[in-house]
Amino acid sequence: RQFGASFIDVDVTDQFFDVFAPAAVHADAVYQDQFPVGSTLTRPLMARTAVRVAREHGCEVIGHTATYMQNSS
Repeated sequence: RQFGASFIDVDVTDQFFDVFAPAAVHADAVYQDQFPVGSTLTRPLMARTAVRVAREHGCEVIGHTATYMQNSS
């Protein structure tokens, strides 16, 4: 809050299972020819949601941070 930031919790679980997961299943999406694509499916949905919420709140900046371990899953 010191910098004018706030936390906004948005549940997009239904959208993930209604839109993103079926698309991956239909595409037989796999990683390294053997692992079903999982957490990487969340990236586009998180970005889309962050932009939508930022616009709704008049934000000019979206901050993202992760360690190399968190960002590689």
